[in-house]
Amino acid sequence: MEIIIDVKLNKLNKTINKLYEKVNKALFEIALNIRSEAIKKCPSTTYRKYIFVEKKGLGWVVGWRQKVLTFLEYGTRPHMIYPREKKALYWKGALHPVKKVHHPGTKPQPFLRPAFEKTKPIMKQIIMRHINED
Repeated sequence: MEIIIDVKLNKLNKTINKLYEKVNKALFEIALNIRSEAIKKCPSTTYRKYIFVEKKGLGWVVGWRQKVLTFLEYGTRPHMIYPREKKALYWKGALHPVKKVHHPGTKPQPFLRPAFEKTKPIMKQIIMRHINED
């Protein structure tokens, strides 16, 4: 006596592809939620437009390409600022040009990490909603 167990690979592949599409849509929705929260929490209205969502591998990335947003998220240590193109630094309100400025650093003003934390509780719900869609 024999018992034959057969897998219909074509049907299995279709099922896996459908599941992947559903999970991908769920992850995209999660990424958009994180981005939306990050934009709300970003302390700089000027740089909010640089927070993006993009496809990477099998998932999605929420991030930025503006260095200043890294400084906002994580802060900076005290550092010296030197002129790059001219011989001295000058800004409106300064008494005179100077050769260097000591910057005291900035405190972190996180916006992406809190946006992720705020979105975490609804991630499973979003994934399950997409998986259970017909």
